[in-house]
Amino acid sequence: MRWILLVFAIILGAASGPVLAGEKSLEKRCEEAEALEKAGKAAEALDVWKAIVLAIPPGRAGAFTGALNRANALLRERKAFDELVSLFREAHERRPDDGASAAFLGQALEEIGALEEAKAVYRELGGAGGAYAWWAWQRLGGIRLYQEGKRDEATARIYLRSLKLNPQNEKAAELVDYIAGVKQVWERDFETARSLWMDLASVEGIAPAWRARACLYVGMQDYQQGRFQEAEAQYRKAASLVPGDPEPLSNLGLVQISRGREKEALETFDRVLEMDPDYADALEVLGVFHLRRNRPSKARAYFEKGLASAVKKVEKARSAVEAAAAAGGKRGDPALEKARQQLDIERYRTFRFEHYLRRLAQ
Repeated sequence: MRWILLVFAIILGAASGPVLAGEKSLEKRCEEAEALEKAGKAAEALDVWKAIVLAIPPGRAGAFTGALNRANALLRERKAFDELVSLFREAHERRPDDGASAAFLGQALEEIGALEEAKAVYRELGGAGGAYAWWAWQRLGGIRLYQEGKRDEATARIYLRSLKLNPQNEKAAELVDYIAGVKQVWERDFETARSLWMDLASVEGIAPAWRARACLYVGMQDYQQGRFQEAEAQYRKAASLVPGDPEPLSNLGLVQISRGREKEALETFDRVLEMDPDYADALEVLGVFHLRRNRPSKARAYFEKGLASAVKKVEKARSAVEAAAAAGGKRGDPALEKARQQLDIERYRTFRFEHYLRRLAQ
């Protein structure tokens, strides 16, 4: 009877793939694979890791992920991407509820250019929830943004899904902000930009700096459209989130001037210049404030100081563009595009200070 049961077990094992008989056997197989790697026998080690991946029982997520990692590393060293996809596809079929196998499969599919299949894997993994969900949405957004060049609202909302699942995901916050900026500055789609910034500001648990930045840009839209009360509320909210940042306060001072509260505005700008004596936006607003009130000497002092600050920032922005380009950034790359935008801003700011000083010299 015993030999019948033994044969039956062997048949079941053969039908379901390699079998690891218990905890001790698993540990021994892992030790064997590690020893082979240390001995420089990468091909033999890979065979053992692959056997472990395909035979490891449910409930051993840590060991499974560890074996996947080692097989992944060895196959990548050999640039055997087709074999990589085949292994991870089989592992995922055996453990469809395991996020690690789906994550590895998605990355492997990206490597061989099977983007549509990779996106399908990431959508399924993201929709299933669990520890890998935020990462899956991030990867899906990355394919759309970096490989397909889609700087659209749908891509931004994929990043927002990732961010809501993992509020500490700074990269997702950065890319939502970047796409909102593209919508506003380049496409003049103010409604979509505003919607994205409002949604970014509403994500619970994100870094205060990102929430403040979103409030700031919504406030800028309000100010440009003459909604001064709404703009002031957004600027105050931003200032409360990042109390050491002069930008929200500088914008608050500007809206206070627009609302006729000049004394309050000057007090606000005093606070800004206490934080940063060379803050160019505040220096420009104060220069224009005194110029319009026929105080040329005060205006000139602010404009000259602002110009010196702007020139330094142009050089800093130019260095950032060169660094982004040297890092491999190409047209459409978010890091390079943001660096270029900042350079354009600083150049235009320099031009404005020069313009005001020429007016005073006439």
